[in-house]
Amino acid sequence: MQIGHLRVSQTKSFPRSSRGGGLAIVLKDSLLPHFSWTTSLPFCHTSFELIHATLTLTQKTLHFYTLYRPPPNRKNKLTDSLFFEQFPDLLEHCNSLAGNSFILGDFNFHYDCPLNPYTSRLNDLLSMFDLQQSVNSPTHKRGHILDWFVHRPADGLLLSTEVSQAISSDHFCVLAYLDVTIPQSPPTFVEARNIRAVHRPTLK
Repeated sequence: MQIGHLRVSQTKSFPRSSRGGGLAIVLKDSLLPHFSWTTSLPFCHTSFELIHATLTLTQKTLHFYTLYRPPPNRKNKLTDSLFFEQFPDLLEHCNSLAGNSFILGDFNFHYDCPLNPYTSRLNDLLSMFDLQQSVNSPTHKRGHILDWFVHRPADGLLLSTEVSQAISSDHFCVLAYLDVTIPQSPPTFVEARNIRAVHRPTLK
């Protein structure tokens, strides 16, 4: 699989049975031995889908929580109030783990509308846990910032974020650059013959 200039061959996906939503993790082969993931978490999160992926490095442990919050409607019977009941449990869980935590994904709240009561409430909640949302460019074709990247500024690991429209989708790609050393792929040795050095008359 080729995504932009990144060649990957490992994926872990958790599709939904209905239309829309679903989560996936795509990673390079060299990261596979250092990665683990789970959807079994010690709190209820029926108002949003979640994968907890852990990247264990030599000196750091990084926890990535990939999140999708379906917009509430009559069919799914979800509500914004239910999300605000359950989301603090995720933040408490992040605080309980050793290492550095990041929460990323489609929150379906308009970060670019800070006066929206739900956006304001979510930002206040993040601030209570010393967390911050760092995507500042539209991530959706309709011009809103729906896809958030949440981190703890005091950790000093996030260098910058960038929004790319290189992938054809109604949502854009959010790129986050972290100050960590990633394990390199082991060298590949290939044995080859110099065809030009072959002596054709003696070749049978």
